[in-house]
Amino acid sequence: MGDNERGDRPSDFPFPSTLKKSYEESERELLSTVKERVLRGNSLSEILETVFNTFGDILTFDRMALAFLEEEGKRVVCKFARTKYKTVYMKEGYSLDLAMTSLEKVLSAKSPRVISDLSIYKLQRRASISTEMLLREGLRSSMITPLYSEKKPLGFLFFNSTYPNAYGERELKILNELKDTLSFAIEKAYYIEELQKALDSYKELLNFVSHEIKNPISSLITQGRLLEQGFLGEMTPPQKEIVSKIVSKAEYLLGLVRNYLDLSRIEQGRLQINIKDNVNFVEEVVKEAISIALPQIEQKKMIFEQKIEGNQYPLSIDPNLIKIVVINLLGNGAQYGREGGKIELNVDFKNDGVYVSVKNEGEGFTEEAKSKLFRKFSRLETSKALGIKGTGLGLYITWWIVTQHKGWIDAVSELDKYAKFTFFMPRSN
Repeated sequence: MGDNERGDRPSDFPFPSTLKKSYEESERELLSTVKERVLRGNSLSEILETVFNTFGDILTFDRMALAFLEEEGKRVVCKFARTKYKTVYMKEGYSLDLAMTSLEKVLSAKSPRVISDLSIYKLQRRASISTEMLLREGLRSSMITPLYSEKKPLGFLFFNSTYPNAYGERELKILNELKDTLSFAIEKAYYIEELQKALDSYKELLNFVSHEIKNPISSLITQGRLLEQGFLGEMTPPQKEIVSKIVSKAEYLLGLVRNYLDLSRIEQGRLQINIKDNVNFVEEVVKEAISIALPQIEQKKMIFEQKIEGNQYPLSIDPNLIKIVVINLLGNGAQYGREGGKIELNVDFKNDGVYVSVKNEGEGFTEEAKSKLFRKFSRLETSKALGIKGTGLGLYITWWIVTQHKGWIDAVSELDKYAKFTFFMPRSN
């Protein structure tokens, strides 16, 4: 990573305080081309490969490296290293504490720096491991420029040559001309990649935790129901009530886990749509969804009504995923509906497709709040909704599944009276 000990820089080329503004016309055109190509880069590796492949026309170098400041600017880590030779000792991943280097002086100066002869530099820095590594690679001179994002230091860009005295005023001018463009492009690409890494880690953790929690909770629910139904011996009414509450809370947790698992699969592209032909929608989807959601509806002492309209016909759908849609909407109606109120499920077979609606009596929502309904982690902020635990994922997953079937979902409400969710699936998918 260049020189790495403190002290005076015996063979540094001082950065000139004033720069001549005249370049050869061909050189200016080449610089303009390099800038354009760098700014077009979409990834960090693409930008740096562009620099490595095009800078050779205007700068002499045999090695190019990029290092970022990490750990709140206390550590220098090599992220990119390319050479025109095979034997490399200082590779990507090499790191060193900034406090152990003289690179702090480069940051303070905010200007490029040249070491004209690394062998002479090494004589006065005998403990310099990084300089020793560069010399072993056959390098003899170095040019370093700090990279900044506004006033915040990002890291360093290094150019090395196998010849001593390879860098002078001309090379410093060129690097000074390009450093702002490089800083901007590198910063943008680097933070995008870091954000993607963080997102990937979040998805992996989400998937792992959800899987690890799902099975114990499912087992807890099964054992609780065995107790509740008297298979392991009769219980007193107070005992049954306590077990019933335990099962209810476990079912709530299981619902959360399933939502997170579905979200994880969606974001990783692993939730596949498996279309099955000739699906009996009422038997394979509606009735099974009702049997799963009914305990939650009964717990709220709600009146459940269902209506099937039109002439039934088979559908080409993923029955398991559409079942999740119906369960989510029924569960949503029970969760936000008024205790003791009515919840209605209507299935209407029309010529163009099937319309399915779930309507519940309750607080409802405003037209302004409607835009939040089908967004990830977004929840309504009504007085009732704020008192109900939830993730804001159920309706997002519902929306995703319906749209994957080339359908649509919508909601209407009259405040303090009802909320009604309707989704549509075309007859042919």
